[in-house]
Amino acid sequence: DNASSRRMRKRELDRRCQRMARERTKNRIAYLEGLVEDFRNRDSSGQVATLMNQLSDMSKERDLLAKTLQSIQNSIQTHRNLFEDVNQPGGDGSDSVAKKLSRSPERVVNGIDTSIPDVNSDMEDTVSNAASPPMVLPRVIEIPSLKPEQSVSGHSSSIQPTTPPSLPLDPIDSIPDYGYLDEDPIVPQTSEDCDCKPKKSFLGSKPTINMWRYANQVLTRPAPLSREINELEDSAADDMPVRALIEGWDSVKKRYGGRLPPSWQKLRRIDEVIFGTCNIRERLAMMRIMHSLMRYHTDMTDERRAKVPAWYMQRPSQTIAHSYAIDYFAWPGLRERFVFYQHRYCGNLFWKLFCSSLRILWPFEFRDCYTRNLQTGQYHISPQFDERIGDINAWTMESDIYKRWPEFYSDIPAFNHIPSCV
Repeated sequence: DNASSRRMRKRELDRRCQRMARERTKNRIAYLEGLVEDFRNRDSSGQVATLMNQLSDMSKERDLLAKTLQSIQNSIQTHRNLFEDVNQPGGDGSDSVAKKLSRSPERVVNGIDTSIPDVNSDMEDTVSNAASPPMVLPRVIEIPSLKPEQSVSGHSSSIQPTTPPSLPLDPIDSIPDYGYLDEDPIVPQTSEDCDCKPKKSFLGSKPTINMWRYANQVLTRPAPLSREINELEDSAADDMPVRALIEGWDSVKKRYGGRLPPSWQKLRRIDEVIFGTCNIRERLAMMRIMHSLMRYHTDMTDERRAKVPAWYMQRPSQTIAHSYAIDYFAWPGLRERFVFYQHRYCGNLFWKLFCSSLRILWPFEFRDCYTRNLQTGQYHISPQFDERIGDINAWTMESDIYKRWPEFYSDIPAFNHIPSCV
């Protein structure tokens, strides 16, 4: 029978397809399990385990938020039903209310439920815990069990953190004080009479900024990162420092939507407060290499490392606990000296002489350090200038700083220096 044979063939094909589908599913599961196991084996630092714990904690906080919102919804619904019964026409509202109250396990006084928990305090604690580090919540947490129209005091069923973690804060506008960190950025901590120790300012007197402490406070402070920020950092790495020196930092901020990426927020502060008295060529060189190292510290890949000069990488002495700003000195010898003796040079006199003495050996004018694309309006640092500042011998100092600290002769090349002995 042709119909019977066709049915048999169809059943056989169906069974074969089901077996193949099961086999594919089984192979896929085995592949994913192997992938997870491989990730676990590679996770020698425990980072994945930490992230999984954070994800678990975040899920618990989400469930707590859902329960809290559900309790608010139930409380409101109870009162809504009570008031609807009271307002019913026919005069039997009081009887129905009495019946409801007699069945209700909550204690009610004058038609108002006094057993409602203090939800406001719970909500504040929950939201503050959810928005605090090390948790990073998504921009909106949606509770699917609640409808949008069921809200409390104008709050919808989605809760937004105060600051979206994917958006950087502009420290000029939003973080007016860089003076407070959880830990002292100066490592090791200094004695009471040291120049970099915070001093109490008297009423009416203007506090004096210690440049070394300020640099460490700015550079040590963590900053948010995201894929969008990384893309902007890479695309504007040439344009931002040149534009800042030619047109001013406010022009840079305006061009890029009113906010600077995190690394340039920090470098703006360093440039304006510490390097503001340097020559314009030296300011560009400092920002250029500091930005390359800063980007490598946030993304330690071979591609980032290739953009950092070999002499700018960490020395063995820098494995000792030290102030983070030390890593940004160009000269390996000076970095090592600061690791062991930073408090000999932590006063503002060092930065005054540093800025007045720093010289980059560049035989051309500043306008030769960059080019400008007339179509896009973007600036680009010239390859010749990049090549020049990639040579440690181009980073020199004039004689003023050596008069105060002669030991720097062994760490920093001298500008137009003629040795006393030949």
